[in-house]
Amino acid sequence: MPMNAVDMTARPWPGEIIGQEQVLEYLSSEALSARRSHAYLFQGPAGVGKRCAALHFARILHCSARAKPCGTCKSCRAHGAQNHPDFDLVAPPEGKRNIPIESVRNLLDRLALKPVLSSGRAVVVDEAHLLTEEAANAILKTLEEPPDGAVLVLVTDRPATLPETVLSRCRPVRFRPVGQADCRRFLENAGIREDAGALAALASGSPASALRAAAGPVFGNRRKFAEILLRNDPCGAADRADEIMELSGASGSGGLEAKRKAVIEALELMAFISWEAARTGWGAQGRAGSLAEAAGRSRFPGPARWRAATLRIAAAAGHVRANVTPSLALDAAMGDLCRMLADLP
Repeated sequence: MPMNAVDMTARPWPGEIIGQEQVLEYLSSEALSARRSHAYLFQGPAGVGKRCAALHFARILHCSARAKPCGTCKSCRAHGAQNHPDFDLVAPPEGKRNIPIESVRNLLDRLALKPVLSSGRAVVVDEAHLLTEEAANAILKTLEEPPDGAVLVLVTDRPATLPETVLSRCRPVRFRPVGQADCRRFLENAGIREDAGALAALASGSPASALRAAAGPVFGNRRKFAEILLRNDPCGAADRADEIMELSGASGSGGLEAKRKAVIEALELMAFISWEAARTGWGAQGRAGSLAEAAGRSRFPGPARWRAATLRIAAAAGHVRANVTPSLALDAAMGDLCRMLADLP
């Protein structure tokens, strides 16, 4: 894919950005402002529309109508065809975990060219926290001496990992989690109706996460994950960990990063199940239904133990995010959960 091409198949186009109305209004006003910045930092949780909003902003900047893309001018048509000569998207190359210096050098070479269709170039750096140190330093030089008319947008859900020198030269644009009602409507509009409420609650304000969960193996196996939590076997930690790896699809031959994401998704689902058990009195009031027989339990943990279990599962997900080997994090967490949720003597 050419450097300035944009793959729009993986994420929704700006018309589907939900819950970020104030941000979109702000971007429209910025495009018309005489005090517009040359660099912006789009920051906020993953999967809430930052990247799509950055692409939308580029269209506004290049549109002859401004404020809102008209969809019919030459620039809008070029963006729609994903071949605008004055736009570049920089992201980690496929299969890589960072943005190398080579990608930034190619960008700088293009920024040195005169714009073709517009008054200035627009650049979106997606997952900017994955810039290598050398690449971040190269971006910094551009932020310090930007080409005339150019606008750079850095997109990240981890701004604290970027150098302070980069952060200080960008105007922050903050995105917030999407409300459950908006997220549910988004899922229903996407054709996901039966499980929209549960997915919206599980997504923690991230419509993109909800869509991935709906399509992946983890949510489809939610009953089995609930059974794993309820199983009354104080010595079965290793078996539970292996089963979670299998159910999440993390036991296959995929790369470590894919396995890490699968295990995190499984742990987030289990934390949600555990928290719901504590919130609704699921176990104490016998609401688990036929799961009781599947788990072989005669009694259920009370809300306090479910809350403690939720915190332990969330901690395990955090450990996997911090690059602890998924299988090791699971083994340790399941050992603790076996003891925490076992039947009291």
